[in-house]
This record gives sequence, C-alpha cells and structure tokens, in this order.
Amino acid sequence: MKKIVAFVLALLLLIPSAFAEVDLSSYSYEQLLELYRSVQQEIISRPEWKEVTVPKGVYVIGEDIPAGSYTIKSTDPDGYINIFLWGAEQKDYDTAGGLLVNEALYKSSQVLGRINLKNGNVLELSGTVIMTPVQGLGF
Repeated sequence: MKKIVAFVLALLLLIPSAFAEVDLSSYSYEQLLELYRSVQQEIISRPEWKEVTVPKGVYVIGEDIPAGSYTIKSTDPDGYINIFLWGAEQKDYDTAGGLLVNEALYKSSQVLGRINLKNGNVLELSGTVIMTPVQGLGF
C-alpha cells in the first residue's frame, strides 16, 4: 500500500511540471528559428489548416513549406508578384531540374491554379501571397 501511495504522490509532483511554461530566453536565435519552423510545419500539416500568408522570399520545399499541391493568391492590390519554382537548388538549371514555373500574378485576388511543390524544389516569391492546399484529386 505504501508503494502505491508513493507512486501516486510522485505522479502528482510530476503533473505541474508537465504543464509549466517553457522558458525560451535560454534558446539561441538559431534554436528559436528551428522551433518556429517546426511549429509552422506542424500547423500546416494539420487538417484544420486552410491557408497561410507567405511573405516575399526564397523557400525550400520540405524544409520551409511542406510538399503538396497549392493554389497561390496575390495580395498586392496595385502591382504584380513573380513566382519562380526550380527543380531543386535555386538557379542550378542544368543539374537540378531547371526552372519549372515562371508566373506572375497581377493585382490582389488573382489566383495561380494548382502548383505542385515537391521536396527539394525551391520556390521564390517577389511579394506576399496566400497559399491554400488543394484537396482531392484536382486536375
């Protein structure tokens, strides 16, 4: 009986520490970025996720953005956004599959249909877009 009581008391002592806040101040900048990316990947992989705003930049598929099929919508009300997708290493045209997509979206709300992003592809955006995963078989 003493062993059972000791076990229950030990469990009760562990429960508050399981729900304690994490002190992020001890993390390095690189560790925080890795944690941030991991949380983003987990959120995007959930079925509840519908869309995400992706800022201007260069992204490696499978590292920064999960592989899959997406639609891309422009957020720029006055100009256009260039979208480049390389087979792998950015601008390594001969050995990495070359330039797969070179599109421009004009004005906000214009949508680029289905784009298939595979692990290792490199996506470059000249402006902020909204990406939405394509559900079902698509076209």
